[in-house]
Amino acid sequence: MIRIMMTGEVDRSVVGMKRNLEGENKKEMRLTINIEVVEGMRRSTMEAVGTEKGRKMIEGSK
Repeated sequence: MIRIMMTGEVDRSVVGMKRNLEGENKKEMRLTINIEVVEGMRRSTMEAVGTEKGRKMIEGSK
């Protein structure tokens, strides 16, 4: 489904968000976390792979 390429930074933000949103709407919580994870993965993929190969991977995963 989603390529797993998470940094420690993304992990920490997801854990923090889960803790903050525990009592709230579960569907909304999942959506927020998914958006955060995908954005984090997109950034870390670009940083890790860089330039052309990174662009191709990111365009392919949209």
